[in-house]
Formats: sequence, C-alpha cells, structure tokens
Amino acid sequence: MKRRTLKKQIPQVAEKLFKPARKYLVASAKVHQDIISQYEREMERCIVDLVRLHLVLDDSWQHRRRWLDDLSEEFYWQRKGEIVEGEGELFWGHWPEVDREITGLSFKAFIKLCARHGVEYIFHYGNAAQERVYSSRRCCLTRV
Repeated sequence: MKRRTLKKQIPQVAEKLFKPARKYLVASAKVHQDIISQYEREMERCIVDLVRLHLVLDDSWQHRRRWLDDLSEEFYWQRKGEIVEGEGELFWGHWPEVDREITGLSFKAFIKLCARHGVEYIFHYGNAAQERVYSSRRCCLTRV
C-alpha cells in the first residue's frame, strides 16, 4: 500500500478512538467495571490499529518481517484529569517464523480529547535505547 494512502488512514482510525475515550473519561464510579473494561478494550483495539499504521510508515521497523500482536493483558489504564493514560507492553512476532516466541516492548499511551483537534495521542513504544514516539499531527498535549 502507498505511504500516502496509509497517512490518510491515520486520522480516520484515530477518530474511532474518540468515542471510547470520551466514555471512559466521563464514566463515574457508578458505572459497572464490566462497562469500563469494555471501553478499555475498545481503546486498545483502536490503539493497536493506529500503531500498526505508524509502524508501517516507520522505515526502521521491518513491517514485512514482523506482525503486531496485541497489548498485554496487564495493560493498565488510568484517568489523570482530562488525559487517559495507559501503560503495559505491546507484543509483536516474526512473519517467517510464526511459531517463534513473540516479543513484548514497553508501551505507553496518552490520549486527550480536544475541542480544536478531536482526539490527540502520544504513543511511546520500545525500550529506552530504541524508543519510538508516534503522535497525532496537531496536539495540545504537553510534552509527556
């Protein structure tokens, strides 16, 4: 797929993140934990789709030799004011050797809803030496 086409898909996929993030931010303590977990899973699916697009566009990521799996089951979500933060691991595997062990790398997500830009995000993926940072183009988030 062409790079231009992939770049155009990013805002469309990011918009899918808006609805569950909004619901998660406004959910009160009265909302059942199963519903909160549903919002978290929906955000996680959108995030994995977004990261997949960013990684294909990243020249240093060997996307033809790697597949992106999913976020760890222990992925932790929290609200900090108007920002949703998530932290855990994001796993990937090897295409030619799908029976090989999958690899988990540190992953942090920061999501904010903005009246001007819609959904904004910053993703930190990888370990300190080779950390990748992906974000929405327009962003009111403070540097995280």
